[in-house]
Amino acid sequence: MPKDVWDDFRDTFPDIGFNEMLRGHSLMQKVKEWAKAWPDNVWIQKVGDALATTSYLVFISHTHYNGPESVELIVIPQNANKPTLMTITRPAQTMAILGRAMRLEDI
Repeated sequence: MPKDVWDDFRDTFPDIGFNEMLRGHSLMQKVKEWAKAWPDNVWIQKVGDALATTSYLVFISHTHYNGPESVELIVIPQNANKPTLMTITRPAQTMAILGRAMRLEDI
């Protein structure tokens, strides 16, 4: 069975968020390089953060072996003192999040 993109991410970054040497800018660069192998499944969006630095929102779309499609969302702040956040959504939830973010009048 071919390796799933999420399995590959977890194998490549097994201690993401806990490894002091793999946070912030260094993690951003490694994830950016890793994502090139999965162009149909990984989308990286640069965003500004409260510290006026760039953070990455990493969207990883994949199908579970015995379940529905999911979108993993990983927030990687450039400031290495902040932890990496990982969460899971379904495609419809992801679209709702992005759709709401696009309606500036709601912000």
